[in-house]
Amino acid sequence: MNDEVLRIKNLSGGYLVKRDNTLDYIDAVNDVNIIIKRDEVFGIAGESGCGKSTLLKLLYGYVKSPLIIKKGEVLLSESTNYYLNILSLKNEEVKKKIWWKYISWIPQNSMNVLNPTIRIKDHFLEILRMHMKIERDEAHKLIVEYLGLLGLSKDIVNAFPHQLSGGMRQRIIIALALITRPKIVLADEPTTALDVVVQRGILQWLGYKQRELKNTMIIVSHDLSIHAMLSKRIGIMYAGKIVEISRSENIFEKPLHPYTQLLLSSLPRLGDKSLRIGITGSPPDLIRPPLGCRFHPRCPYCIERCIIEEPDLTEAEKDHFIACSRIEKR
Repeated sequence: MNDEVLRIKNLSGGYLVKRDNTLDYIDAVNDVNIIIKRDEVFGIAGESGCGKSTLLKLLYGYVKSPLIIKKGEVLLSESTNYYLNILSLKNEEVKKKIWWKYISWIPQNSMNVLNPTIRIKDHFLEILRMHMKIERDEAHKLIVEYLGLLGLSKDIVNAFPHQLSGGMRQRIIIALALITRPKIVLADEPTTALDVVVQRGILQWLGYKQRELKNTMIIVSHDLSIHAMLSKRIGIMYAGKIVEISRSENIFEKPLHPYTQLLLSSLPRLGDKSLRIGITGSPPDLIRPPLGCRFHPRCPYCIERCIIEEPDLTEAEKDHFIACSRIEKR
């Protein structure tokens, strides 16, 4: 049985921005290739501005100006031998055929997504009527049941978003994303701007629902502790490119890419009072990214080959992929 649910193939995209009467292209996602498996949590980590959120938008098929697609495919598995390219569909086709039914999205800062003039129940009813074709009374029972599973009172269905706390609104967004039982859930920094207690509760619920529904979740976060808690596999992203993919335990215990190693070494550790050293330099300008490996200006192990050749993502060890010229030579 084919265990793939999503195949990202040679995907590149970015933003057209106008500066001094000329159009510049920001190379936000560059030649990304990932196979996402059924019933897994796949994490995407990296510094802010590396293209994580843009990658999720492309996977969702949410491509609006100034975001454009340069090349590539996002192939959704419909069966064991058939794939649908999400990016080949028009906006209305994506909305009707893909969103909520197959893929749902928990956007960054999702507390601001809810319409302040509409009651909570009406947010759910709009989605349920479109994709599940159920009667109003049956839908209302499902909404109350689902919110109850998230620890929310049934009275919330008649509330407006501004009457709820940030943690409650965030749980509602998660419920909206999961209630249609989609195959894939895209979660973009789902706990941004929430206190640590609320964060932990939301992450626990996300993990619980993923195991219950046996769907696939792709979660974006710059916080590696979130990936340690949830992700089965992790892709490390730098300057629009995926530089390492492996099981979570490999990423945390024996990272191969210099960027991943430095990223992990900069994190504080319990009981370790030694000085943490950050990564020197700054991320590159994605309007004019450097030739060769995009990390080479900041890499302490840079060799001549790194400056002139852009490394491909290759399997250095079993199920451990890395884009690094030094590793390729082993």
